Amino acid sequence: MEKYSAKTLEGLEPYLAEELKELGATDIKTGKRVAFFTGDKTLMYRANYWSRLALRILKPISEFEANSTDELYDQVKKIEWRKYMKLHNTFLIDSVTFSETFNHSQYAGLRVKDAIADYFRDIYHQRPSVDVQAPDIVVNLHIRDNHCTLSLDSSGFPLFKRGYRRESVEAPVNEVLAAGMIKMSGWDGEEPLVNPMCGSGTIAIEAAMMAMGIAPGAFRQQRYAFQNWIDFDEALWNRETNDASANLEKDLTIIASDVDSEAMMATRRNVQFAGLSRVVSMQKKDFLKQSTKLKKGTLIMNPPYGERLEQEDIVSFYQQIGDRLKQEFSGFNAWVLSSHKEAMKHFGLRTKARYNLLNGALECKYNGYELFDGQAE
Repeated sequence: MEKYSAKTLEGLEPYLAEELKELGATDIKTGKRVAFFTGDKTLMYRANYWSRLALRILKPISEFEANSTDELYDQVKKIEWRKYMKLHNTFLIDSVTFSETFNHSQYAGLRVKDAIADYFRDIYHQRPSVDVQAPDIVVNLHIRDNHCTLSLDSSGFPLFKRGYRRESVEAPVNEVLAAGMIKMSGWDGEEPLVNPMCGSGTIAIEAAMMAMGIAPGAFRQQRYAFQNWIDFDEALWNRETNDASANLEKDLTIIASDVDSEAMMATRRNVQFAGLSRVVSMQKKDFLKQSTKLKKGTLIMNPPYGERLEQEDIVSFYQQIGDRLKQEFSGFNAWVLSSHKEAMKHFGLRTKARYNLLNGALECKYNGYELFDGQAE
């Protein structure tokens, strides 16, 4: 059994922990934007292929204290790198530092790069090459104060890059964030899901994949970094992916709508590429004029915030959103993500749940509202 860590977005840690447990992980503990867990190689493969909430899966290989960049170099060079990569492998250092001693993450990463290259040079009189675009091996350096952790990044390209999003619009929702929002809403696929202001359709697509049991790695174009590791077990990996099953005949009601023609074109192309046209209904509609015949369901929306997307009189706009929710979607549970906290106060709705999430660099509120007939709080 090995120790691993899974990186995620702030606010999603407990949901990632629950997901990892369902995948078979043990000894799960959470930290800020991370979940630590124990598992075997099969679980590591499974987590990369099936996790909807992880950004990347790391395998720690060394921990040590260092009080200078020279000490960092010496400690890294002591590691038996031939166990983890070959001379012909390209590599990249991904460094994150929270330290007064190592206050320049790029320089710390450069020293780690030099140590690995010099390790191979001393043995083979050659140095492996760095590739910043598509490296075979990704080494993650994390420094907190003077405590250094070196890990192999098993994912390589971030796991939120599912592969189905062929077109996008301004200010798209990250796929991991979209999956987290759906999990937090409590939607289980048994009731309709409505996604107005859908942008490029990420929330609707993630919901459909989740309900139908389609692996988030099913459309991935890039190799996972672990496929370049010396101990990669191709037969085991093929079994894990070949055994993945999905309920493609499941009856779902998922409605994605947007007033913007470009957004709807992007949504349509992404939904079609994912093979979900049967279950995701796409409608070009202005939410402020939208009505529904549905009596209950879950509504998830990510309206313009004002920071990234211009919106005249954002407060008035949010008041109109609240009015439309009350008038047309009674019986629904509505969830809204926005960084415009002041405007959200003008929905005129009683909040039943409040969460803090990050959408890119923006600090957002993700609020849940239970809508009743005649509600005007």
